[in-house]
Amino acid sequence: MTTGAFASVDLVMDTVSSVAGSGKTLTAIALALHRALTEGARTIFAMPTLELIAEMAEVARRQNDVPVMTIISETETDFAANEPRKRTTARLTEHLQRRTNGGEVVFVTHETMHRMGQDWPDETAAWELVIDEAPETILARAPFRLYDNWRILTAFLELGEPITRGSRGRRSQRAAGPP
Repeated sequence: MTTGAFASVDLVMDTVSSVAGSGKTLTAIALALHRALTEGARTIFAMPTLELIAEMAEVARRQNDVPVMTIISETETDFAANEPRKRTTARLTEHLQRRTNGGEVVFVTHETMHRMGQDWPDETAAWELVIDEAPETILARAPFRLYDNWRILTAFLELGEPITRGSRGRRSQRAAGPP
């Protein structure tokens, strides 16, 4: 039986499938901002890259009426407090547990979402989660880790005939038959 934040939540999943560049993310952000302003909705956006988060948070902040926060691990030190910065999972947990009036939008990475595991606080039940892009797409983005992902990559490769150097240094396919 599921316990914690997801124990008694009626789960509704909406999916949107459309071509790249069709405005899915911008539409989801606009809707989240509208609902935050009119209904007090609180939404977490999980995105694959820091660059995408920076760009979309900048877009979201153009509407001054709704608080927008990014919880990312750009630096290891909180320079304002001159102390080591808390992990993104700890900062997200603290933020979710904070009592607030009104709606807001929070951006995190797919990695932070995955690292939360089963440790989402009970207060998460009051939030909506939007996962932008399939989480598996992070495997194809920098930093690229071949040692983690070689099986995925090699599934798409097909080996052809070996190529050898001909007598004049030109590349040619080796003739079939014994070497």
